[in-house]
Amino acid sequence: MGTWKKAILEGDSTLVPSGGTTGQVLAKNSNTNYDTTWVTKKATQVTGKTVATGAWSLVSGFYEASISDSAILSTSIVNIIPDNASASVAATAGVLPRTDSSTGSVKIYATAVPASTLTVTLNILDL
Repeated sequence: MGTWKKAILEGDSTLVPSGGTTGQVLAKNSNTNYDTTWVTKKATQVTGKTVATGAWSLVSGFYEASISDSAILSTSIVNIIPDNASASVAATAGVLPRTDSSTGSVKIYATAVPASTLTVTLNILDL
């Protein structure tokens, strides 16, 4: 029986390092096999962020705008969710699912400049 199958079916816990606490996940430290550590995942939700129509600029064929927030790290994964009142504006502007994070801000992209200010929620995930 394969090792993972055995671990699942027979409850063999020797494949997972001991330690960790509730809410932690196992993460790789390096490209070396079995070099792992327990890390605490962190999720932050920030509501009511606005992006004015004048904040967008054309770069390489797409419009981009930055949203600032001190909870954003260079390694953060940030999802942008338009508020209900802004959903149709975001759809018409072709707001794209891509985001690029840097410390303190996230860039969002669209195929056109939104017709009015967007109000969004940021879901910020850090591991």
